[in-house]
Amino acid sequence: MSLLISKDYQERTLVPIWQQYLERVVPSTDPSYAAIDKPAFRILLAGQGYNPDGVNILRPGSSKTVNAGSNAFTGTVEVRLTTAIELARLLGWPYVYVPIRAWDGVVMLPYNASLITFNTAVRMTREGANPNVVDVKAYGAAGDNVANDTVALQAALTSATVGQTVYAPEGTYRFTGVTFPAVKGVVLLGAGREATTLVYTQTTGDGIVFNSTYQRIENLRIEGVGSATAGSLIHGAGAADQCQVVNVHTFQGFHGITFDSGFYRTIDRCTIENFNGNGIYMDGSVQRSIAIACIVLNTGTTGQNGIELGPTSLECLITSCYVRGCGGTQGSGNAGIHVQDHKYGTVVGCMVVACNNQGILLDGATACQYNVIANNVVVGSLGVSGEGITLFGAAIANNTVCDNIVQSCATNGIEVFDAGKYNNVNGNYVEGSVSGTGIFLGNNTGSPFTTVVGNICRLNNFSGIQVHNSANCVVNDNTCTDNDQLASGTVTQQNGITFSESSTRCVCLGNKCRNDAGVTQQAGIRLENTAEADLAFNDVMGNAIAGITDSVALSQRRGNRLSTGVTQGRAVLVGGTVTVSTAEVLAADNIHLTRVVTGGTVGHLSIGTIVAGTSFVISSSSGTDTSTVFWEIVH
Repeated sequence: MSLLISKDYQERTLVPIWQQYLERVVPSTDPSYAAIDKPAFRILLAGQGYNPDGVNILRPGSSKTVNAGSNAFTGTVEVRLTTAIELARLLGWPYVYVPIRAWDGVVMLPYNASLITFNTAVRMTREGANPNVVDVKAYGAAGDNVANDTVALQAALTSATVGQTVYAPEGTYRFTGVTFPAVKGVVLLGAGREATTLVYTQTTGDGIVFNSTYQRIENLRIEGVGSATAGSLIHGAGAADQCQVVNVHTFQGFHGITFDSGFYRTIDRCTIENFNGNGIYMDGSVQRSIAIACIVLNTGTTGQNGIELGPTSLECLITSCYVRGCGGTQGSGNAGIHVQDHKYGTVVGCMVVACNNQGILLDGATACQYNVIANNVVVGSLGVSGEGITLFGAAIANNTVCDNIVQSCATNGIEVFDAGKYNNVNGNYVEGSVSGTGIFLGNNTGSPFTTVVGNICRLNNFSGIQVHNSANCVVNDNTCTDNDQLASGTVTQQNGITFSESSTRCVCLGNKCRNDAGVTQQAGIRLENTAEADLAFNDVMGNAIAGITDSVALSQRRGNRLSTGVTQGRAVLVGGTVTVSTAEVLAADNIHLTRVVTGGTVGHLSIGTIVAGTSFVISSSSGTDTSTVFWEIVH
């Protein structure tokens, strides 16, 4: 027998199990001990599956660990383990130890956990494992990608106490769904996301469910079924406050990681790939939660999103994520990152590439407000709704889109459409929109007070910036160069900045709209069917047709630059006249004159001949007038 038992299993005591068991119930010092029928008690234990004469029930190094491989236990592996668990319970011992082989050579691991009656007061440990963690293989998990390990995984999780780690060693564990215990701080830990894989085999329902606060899943891979129609691989509901998913690779299924309601959830350094629904879904009043440094690939194939902050969520942060190929069917209105009816959210420092429909979408029916979309890179959004960044709907208000790079999108680079008040589009770089405008403000009627400030829009196939059927917009300090890359020659849309279709009370100040690398951009600024526009101090030199084209009766213009020529200066009359040379002058310009130094016999000042793009003449009614005159061109 000793050849079949490793040194680790050698008996620590030679007191037989029947005597140890009896003295646990009635100490040998008790006067009644002598009157007990010992042979009958021995027979009773034998009838319960014990070897009453077995002696090595203790694992060396622990005074309260039952060794299930000892010669105290016989029968099938599952019978031996169930008996050992019951013995530990009766003795009040907290552990059962499972060796690789029992005293008689029977292989103990893995085993059929569905045939075991586990007890949460008794933790299973196994040979070769860390006794300080709950090991799923000690609960019978095979990890061979063949066996159904659901019962073993659930038993291991259920046994965990506050703050305890449940460890899944290297292997592939197939399962049909497990739930964390209602105990805070439990951690499900793998050996690494390329070493430990959990395969969820169902097409509906949730794979792993958080069930209390401060719980965490870390360092493993979870795979689902490609044909899944509902559920999430990882799901945390209201009880899962402050739970975390860290360094986990989730692959295929319906939703990847979902949190419903609650506070302070974290999804950190995860890869979410090939899901039919949302890759990451924070829905239903999730608050103050974060997705950081995640990679989200090819999700939303049934018309959903890479990452979604759902309705009524609040103060969530998406940062440093890479999102590619998400957003579902082209034209379905979904996105790489979708912020819906969310307040005080931030999407910052993400890269969103080749998503169907919008790269980043803010919309909602009730209140999508006070969100910041900043320092992201959005490239190559696809489809008929292929905007880079979109703000859509009357519920969209007080949001800021700033300092993003948006490039080569199918339609508009940045779009604010049918939106509410006080949205800001500032400091972005927008290039190469294929069949749209760099920045498009559309149907923002009423008093939305949208500001478009300090952006660079260049090499877009239509206009750099277009304000369409919108009111009270401010377009200041933008650079719009070399747009109309289609070279269409259509001045109605292919300009530096276009105001069109009943846009009213807009301000256009201090913009630079010119061709720097060609002559494709038609007009620097075009006003068409627009009322009450103010244009001042814009640089609109070098465009194909004109600096400014204006069909607006009530527009006001001041200080705009159409050429390299000067717009103001002083000239000295000689014999009551002087010719001023400047390329800035146009035939229809107003030229203001002010006498600053009187000379000779003064007369009334007037403008004579104007040669557009060359010169104009200042004349006095007195042929001996030698005054110095200040002049200023107002287009």
